[in-house]
Amino acid sequence: MTMQGKIADMKLTTEQATGAPQNLALSICRRPIVSETVSRVLGRMPAFALRNAPESIAALSTETEARIGEAALVVFELDAATVADSDAILRLVEHGGAKTRFLAVTGDDLPLSQARALMKLGIDDVVPTGEDADELAETLSGALREVLTAAAPPAPVAKGGGAPRRAGTVIAVTRGRGGLGATTIAVNLADMLLEPHGLLVKANTHTVALVDLDIQFGNAGTYLDLEDNGAMVEIARSPNVPDR
Repeated sequence: MTMQGKIADMKLTTEQATGAPQNLALSICRRPIVSETVSRVLGRMPAFALRNAPESIAALSTETEARIGEAALVVFELDAATVADSDAILRLVEHGGAKTRFLAVTGDDLPLSQARALMKLGIDDVVPTGEDADELAETLSGALREVLTAAAPPAPVAKGGGAPRRAGTVIAVTRGRGGLGATTIAVNLADMLLEPHGLLVKANTHTVALVDLDIQFGNAGTYLDLEDNGAMVEIARSPNVPDR
């Protein structure tokens, strides 16, 4: 049996060993480097039973279409021919269930505008292929954590009562080139989102974190009279993954 065939027939055995329920993860990838990396990454996640379908989303089999509706996670590959095929992508998403999450693996040269267009069609995240399988595996692992965390139910109420905790909303402000005023928009947007209320003593309705990810020229702190302590540079240089 070929490696592709082994991947197609692979079923994780954690459920039989532990008795824990599993969710179906479906990999729709034709290139071995992509399908094998997806298998390697999901193999470290015992909550999933993986099935691989070496097909193109433009020509899905009836069996694969049925599995999409049963899957909790669908990782699929987009090549240059299918990345602009919005009809095929819409059909793929429409076959999914209410809780199905979709990750697209694309080329590294995918423009930001096309990545945003994919997410508007219902794709939860877009992952670049990278230079090799290890880079793809690292990027895919991070994307899976983000998507699955966002899909998880709200955290329970903390001890002692209080309002239930809920996940925050991330708003990204980007630009095509420097000098367009992205920092001005981001700072004022953060200020607006605080929504202060009260007549005499104002109290903020929300908590807002403003993160300036322009490592070289970022100056959001200057707008807020904050002294730069070099924290982002230290995080970028550190070989370790930052804790919470």
